[in-house]
Amino acid sequence: MKDFPLFISPRLKSKLALMNHRIAKDLLSISNELDEKFNQTFIDIDDDFNYVSFIQSNKAIQLLNADENSFDSYSFRDHCYYAKENDEIYTKYRSRVKWGRFLNTNFPDKYKNSISGGQNEEDIESFINKFKALCDREAKFGLMDIVSGAKIGYWYNARRYFNNDYGTLSNSCMKNVSVAYFNIYIKNPDKCKMLIMYSDDTKRFIKARALVWMLDEPVNRVFMDRVYTNDYSDEQIFIDYAKANNWIYKVSQSMGYDIKLIDPSENELESVNIDMFVNINKIRFYKYPYCDTFSLLNKSKAKLGNNYKHTPNMILTYTGGDYGTLDVVYSNFHGSSINREDAIWCELGQDWVRQGTEIRVFNTERQFATPDYKGIVEMTFEYNGKIVKKHFLKNKCVWSKYLNTWIFNESVVSVNLDLKKEKTGLDHSRRVGYGFFEVDGENWATNLFYQKENRLFTQEELDSNDVSKPRGWHRRRSYVDDMGNVYRFGDLLNKTVEND
Repeated sequence: MKDFPLFISPRLKSKLALMNHRIAKDLLSISNELDEKFNQTFIDIDDDFNYVSFIQSNKAIQLLNADENSFDSYSFRDHCYYAKENDEIYTKYRSRVKWGRFLNTNFPDKYKNSISGGQNEEDIESFINKFKALCDREAKFGLMDIVSGAKIGYWYNARRYFNNDYGTLSNSCMKNVSVAYFNIYIKNPDKCKMLIMYSDDTKRFIKARALVWMLDEPVNRVFMDRVYTNDYSDEQIFIDYAKANNWIYKVSQSMGYDIKLIDPSENELESVNIDMFVNINKIRFYKYPYCDTFSLLNKSKAKLGNNYKHTPNMILTYTGGDYGTLDVVYSNFHGSSINREDAIWCELGQDWVRQGTEIRVFNTERQFATPDYKGIVEMTFEYNGKIVKKHFLKNKCVWSKYLNTWIFNESVVSVNLDLKKEKTGLDHSRRVGYGFFEVDGENWATNLFYQKENRLFTQEELDSNDVSKPRGWHRRRSYVDDMGNVYRFGDLLNKTVEND
């Protein structure tokens, strides 16, 4: 016996049990099974949380004096399963390796190293960040502070950063600008604060920061803005802090007023859009910061937020202290204002909507309709294995019960659904050869025919071995085959050639 089941120390188990992550759940599940064997076992927390401590299985077998029959004994199983961190198995012959290498070695190709898109529960990188954050959380919570007023400008400055070479904090576009840029934050201490994390107990430098907004909408709620860090794993510390205080936070720590949000008071797993703004003091500002989320400002109403509901006329997404002007339009459909550059006018519905929301109406000289316009219908049908979807004016369409969809008047064809022409249905002309065949000037549903050697035959023709006859022969008033047999509408008349 060279390999050993995977056992996990009690303190590592307790950490993994607190993590909402696929890898943590898998490790706990495997540690309860004895069927799988590994080269590394009895894993434990290392002093450096980037690493995992372990013992080679052959050394564990030597220490425990185990053999092939050892696991037949329940006492031996319990001895391994309930071993303490101060037992020999967790103190002798120990090695350490980074978590990523440990997982890739013992579970090759099972997990991806990194998956883009913000917070997730699948890849190794996010597991390590969440594990480090969990282990660091209590200590780092003690290094966190909320500041406001002039201290916001003070801690924005790069001279107070612990490290100017790593992470999003070192790459911040606002790290070396004048304090005047931050007056919209500084002069509104009751609305804007900043959560910071000191590098150590001296509190001389910070390793991370995030603006915190006291919201007027939603009422009495708090929003934690984008997190900037020297170490990406600290993003999770800030998220845990937000969760602990029931603050709204961003799903992805990136720029954009339309980034999805998490409201822990509602659902920690579901991302949503939330309209937010704060009422600020009516002060003349000469410089403005680049705002990651609250970048839409209505100066006259003194409202700053992430939506067009307060009809903003300024956008704060410039790094030189200036701002952009907005030309906005009001949308009845959305119930809010929209930047004209992001809006499109719908003739059908007489309203502005956000680009991507409008409905293209065909055969109307490129007119658009609002999603709630009642005068349009959707045509949906399958064609050559593809689904075709288009919208048309309702008064220019007819309903097809056969296809269960609307069809544009100029595309409608009548199709025989049985050989006796007792049943018909409405089909789309583009479906010829797919939904129906055109035979002798009439349209017939494809399920009435079988195709053989590029010719069409009915089941009746195949059953009577009349495959040599041309298609549609049985519908002819008179037909003479190669043997001189005479048929009338498919019925044999005689075996003498007749002129029709």
